[in-house]
Amino acid sequence: MNYNELPTAVLVDSLPENRPLYKDSGLWTIYNDDFETPILEQTASEDFRQFLVRYYEFISEFEDMEDVHIDLACSNLL
Repeated sequence: MNYNELPTAVLVDSLPENRPLYKDSGLWTIYNDDFETPILEQTASEDFRQFLVRYYEFISEFEDMEDVHIDLACSNLL
């Protein structure tokens, strides 16, 4: 799946519920469900959308998933 083709609203809406998304000092971080272990942190050179795309690519590669399947029927397309 090419995550760059999806609208930002779909990327945000499809984030796993057990992965807190937190903004601190202007940059975003996605944490494990314990809210202590960061899974992925936004770099200063990427915008929010690029960060989300990188997160989906990360979990597709490193969490033993072939693809992160986003159910577009359940997403709110703006």
